[in-house]
Amino acid sequence: MSRPENELVTATELTDPDGDALTITSDRAGTWITGSSGGDEVTVGPFPMGVLRAALTQQRLSSGSSRRGGPGR
Repeated sequence: MSRPENELVTATELTDPDGDALTITSDRAGTWITGSSGGDEVTVGPFPMGVLRAALTQQRLSSGSSRRGGPGR
């Protein structure tokens, strides 16, 4: 899919010590989330940014803002 030259695309990647990665990519169409581990990769989206922001805010509120680390930590 080609994109107009003036279309803004942003991407943020987080990588853990094992090399597994989470990439969040956004443009005018929405936001995609990609998780990869070794040779495996899965991408979901696009999600409207407002819907994704609300889901992340709800998750943070339900898990407690002082919690650190991931599941089981």
